[in-house]
Amino acid sequence: MNRTDWDAYFASLIGDTGTGVPGLAVLAYADGREVYRFAAGVRRVDGERSWPMTVDSRFRMASVSKMFTVFTLMELAEAGKLSLDDDVSQYLGFRLRHPSYPDVPITLRMLASHTSGLRDGRVYSIPPSVRVKAFFTPGSPYWEDGAHFAPAGQAPGIYFTYCNLNYGLLGTVIEAVTGQRFDRYQKAHILAALDCRADYVPGNLEAAEFAKLGTVYLKRDSQGRWDEQGPWQGTIDDFGGVQPEREALALQNPYAQDVCQTYDLAAYRPGTNATIFSPQGGLRLSLEELGHVLAMMIQGGRYQDRPVLAPSSLQAMFSLSGSMTATMAIRVARPCSPMAWANSSSTARGRPAVAARRPSIYGATRARPLASCQASSSGSGRAAALPTS
Repeated sequence: MNRTDWDAYFASLIGDTGTGVPGLAVLAYADGREVYRFAAGVRRVDGERSWPMTVDSRFRMASVSKMFTVFTLMELAEAGKLSLDDDVSQYLGFRLRHPSYPDVPITLRMLASHTSGLRDGRVYSIPPSVRVKAFFTPGSPYWEDGAHFAPAGQAPGIYFTYCNLNYGLLGTVIEAVTGQRFDRYQKAHILAALDCRADYVPGNLEAAEFAKLGTVYLKRDSQGRWDEQGPWQGTIDDFGGVQPEREALALQNPYAQDVCQTYDLAAYRPGTNATIFSPQGGLRLSLEELGHVLAMMIQGGRYQDRPVLAPSSLQAMFSLSGSMTATMAIRVARPCSPMAWANSSSTARGRPAVAARRPSIYGATRARPLASCQASSSGSGRAAALPTS
């Protein structure tokens, strides 16, 4: 297929019906270099106005964010500040065990590879004043009748089920080890090395970068139901071009979309609850910047002749477990279009991990609520009342 055919094919994916999307961008590498790029459609619509999709348009990258969380974890492992086979309990400040397997430590490797025996429940991003221990404490408002633990028979270390909460815990571990906020440490140690101006906090983006931020859309009617013939409705980062205030962030819970209150981060204590930053999905990144990551991987952990990660770290991330490789291939493919991000689902499909093989490691702080969830163009919204302690 020649370049003209590629352009026509990708342009045919943009539309208002069927599987059409508002806009998409594509970047392709071959033999270690970029060979193709394409961008068309729109990244944001406001009434009769629209803003074009470009390769430097910025979106909430959903589960591609997990890759950057693991980059950060591997950087700390290289520095000898942690080991992937450490018991997560030593960093969280409480003993975390699956109730059915109390003698099996839950390790960082298990969290990163979705073999931890943990599950998302309805809510896996909670107010910054609440410690992550609340997910696992009977009687806590976030206990959810034990929904954050897998059923008996799905033991940690041998059973794979995709779980976003794993990465909220990894973000909390990164904070406990470094003494810094998850987003700030990753920006200084990984994103800066890759020349990425990305951020987990939209209000903290540089003004010029915020202007490139796109909205994730779905087609919905006035009741919030899918409507094939309806207009595109903003669901994520639908700010209407007005940048949120700095150091404020909304909870991100796709399974409980009314749990999306916004909190001031000023009093947050690192190492207590990084789920507020959504280490599993909250990075606002561009395709151009994702190309920097691809170049780094191709070049054995170096970008622009700067070391980012050791080749051995990349090998550990990609070398094992077919199930995890397949999962990450799907996740990396989706961000070509904002509609794909909006439709991405991390509904768990459990299956045993490959036996006898280590899986790939992909596969008085009381926050002041700044705003409750508001009804947006995506339909009616109603904020749930959340305990903040």
